[in-house]
Amino acid sequence: MADLLSPDICIIGGGPVGIELALSLVAFGVSVVLVEPDRWGEKGVGRDIALRAFSAAARHVGTIERANAFGIATGPVSVDFTALRAHIAAAVAAAAPDASAERLAARGIWVLRSPARFTDRRTIEAGNYIVRPRRFVVAGGSAPVIPDIPGLSTVEYLTTDTTLDVKAVPERLLVLGAGAEAVEIAQGFRRLGAQVTVVDTARALPDCDPEPAAIVLHRLRSEGILLAEDRALSHVERAPSAIRVHCDSADGPVVFDCSHLLVATGRRAEVAGLNLAAAGIRTDERGIVVGPGLRSRNRRVYAIGEATGRASSLAAARQHIAVILPQLLFRLSRRDEPHLVPRIVWTDPEIAEIGLGIEEARKRHGDIRLLRWPYAENDRARAERWTTGLVRILVDQKEKVLGVTIVGENAAELIDFWSLVLARGLALNDIRSHVPPYPTFSEIGKSAAVSYDRPLMQKPWTRFLIRFLARLG
Repeated sequence: MADLLSPDICIIGGGPVGIELALSLVAFGVSVVLVEPDRWGEKGVGRDIALRAFSAAARHVGTIERANAFGIATGPVSVDFTALRAHIAAAVAAAAPDASAERLAARGIWVLRSPARFTDRRTIEAGNYIVRPRRFVVAGGSAPVIPDIPGLSTVEYLTTDTTLDVKAVPERLLVLGAGAEAVEIAQGFRRLGAQVTVVDTARALPDCDPEPAAIVLHRLRSEGILLAEDRALSHVERAPSAIRVHCDSADGPVVFDCSHLLVATGRRAEVAGLNLAAAGIRTDERGIVVGPGLRSRNRRVYAIGEATGRASSLAAARQHIAVILPQLLFRLSRRDEPHLVPRIVWTDPEIAEIGLGIEEARKRHGDIRLLRWPYAENDRARAERWTTGLVRILVDQKEKVLGVTIVGENAAELIDFWSLVLARGLALNDIRSHVPPYPTFSEIGKSAAVSYDRPLMQKPWTRFLIRFLARLG
């Protein structure tokens, strides 16, 4: 007979967001059951760290190739991919103890290593246990979306989960998909020596503002990556010595041959095995449907992170934790505000965005102003030869900051300051007194912000007032 557990909260999903939520809850003395059948914490954290470690190695290749501009002579770069994979494994292993089931049990979390399945609106089965908590939180992960392309199942292909399992740098890599993760991987392998082609049915980096996307895509092309945008995928077949991908375009059929095929056409929430219908939980093509407070149609069940299909990064999932924690502990209403979460593309140069885009800002606020400042006019960027990029700030007529876009060196770090600005609802007047250190990339944002005052400086009455006051001695 199955044992009955009746904790305060049952979290389904032992990825990074589920673990972080569980640790936050037990810190308040709340009883928690955490259910996860697979490797603890690895699905999210391990994948993210592995990709960052891979990108870091590829970035060093780019740094070496730039050394001649500083008067430093270097020879041809060789890549020991076995050592690179060891570097990736070490980075992932360093994070593993933080997510171990043993550590969680020691903190008072009841850990169940079994698949979960709803049996009714308030109960799940997990192995030899029946769990009937006060509230559920579904915090499962995601899986790659595999498109229905004729012939794809007849060839071996990689996904964003398995790309870094290759034993050597691919000779010719073809990437299906041109989203953020796809182009990150494409640039990494290109710098490590692969010939890389990126194919998509739409424009590359479709979720990014076109202006920063164009800067990054120009860099990718300059590094030798072939970007085949707006191509309809026809079918895939095995050729004698290659995988052959057939596409249709406005100019007619196009054929690409490759040694390795990466399918990077997005991700989808892994919720199919939970029997959500038995709990009265509605889903769509992305994942569990939730309201502004991240509660599902079943009021006992919340969903966060990738389970909703609306949070593709750990930062966005952490925002979800901040939304539901007050609800679970104190019944305080909170709303998800995804526009306050930084959105990063880990290419070189990086793209970092937060807040509203141009069209959404105009729709909500009417007249807006765009303030820009290029990296090329920053002393730190000049000294280090990172002059490609810009900072762009959107403000309303009351000078309130609505959105910020950064493309360039250290963009992911620089966006943090603007995250605070938007979270606090600050305006340009609050930033004018801020003095960043010199010489730093952070001065670019300050220069963009104070450029708001330039038209005022040119007005005749401003200059008249200055001259009048000067005559007073």
